[in-house]
Amino acid sequence: MSETVINLDILNEYTDGDPEAVQEIVEIFYDTFESGLSELEKDLSHEKLEHWVAVSHKLKGAAGYVGAEKLRTLCAESQDLQDGSIETKEKIFANINSHYKVVKEHLKKHS
Repeated sequence: MSETVINLDILNEYTDGDPEAVQEIVEIFYDTFESGLSELEKDLSHEKLEHWVAVSHKLKGAAGYVGAEKLRTLCAESQDLQDGSIETKEKIFANINSHYKVVKEHLKKHS
């Protein structure tokens, strides 16, 4: 059984199924993730976690609004990061970035 990329029921619940509202939420999601990923990438070489955690929290919320539950889980793991090593952050960043691309493609097909 394949994992669901997006739970469209969640997105439709937030928007009452209104196509314009769906498109607006999806655009906000794209903007939030593009800027957030850029911020995380800049933070890869810093061992301080405060900014990393704040950005991860923002991304977790954005993923939740579009029903991207696996992506939300990855962002939650990033938010809860205790090890600020470059290697750990690079791995988490790669996972989030990779899954974001999958979610983005899925949203393009279904929104």
